[in-house]
This record gives sequence, C-alpha cells and structure tokens, in this order.
Amino acid sequence: MDNELNVGSRAQQIMDDDVWKDLTAAVQDELFNEWLKTNKPDKREQLWNELKGAERFFKRMRAMADNSQFLKHQQRK
Repeated sequence: MDNELNVGSRAQQIMDDDVWKDLTAAVQDELFNEWLKTNKPDKREQLWNELKGAERFFKRMRAMADNSQFLKHQQRK
C-alpha cells in the first residue's frame, strides 16, 4: 500500500503542476483540431481514438491520485 500512496502522491504533484495542465490541454486541443481538419475517414478515426486514449490516460492518473488521497485519509483514522 505504501507504493500505491507514493505513486498516487507523485501523480497528484504532477497533475497540480501548471506545465502538466498546459501540456495535457495542448495535446487534447491539437488532436481535436487535427481531427476537425481531416477529411479522410481512416485518419479521423485514428485521431479520435488517440484523443479518447489520452482522455482515458488522464482520467486514470486522476483516479490514482484520488485513491491515494483517500488511502492517506483512511490511514489517519
């Protein structure tokens, strides 16, 4: 459980960093804008899948950080 707490705490630190916030927003914006401009169905599908994959990754990081905070709170009780 200590490793989970450490990984989750580190994930939280990363996500709280302004550079990380700017980077994730830029990646999502770039993929979405490229998707909008692309006319080829195969390329659009690929870009859409990349965007959804990035969103899933960011959500999993958030879940890991949230779980870490919950576990820390539980240990204090």
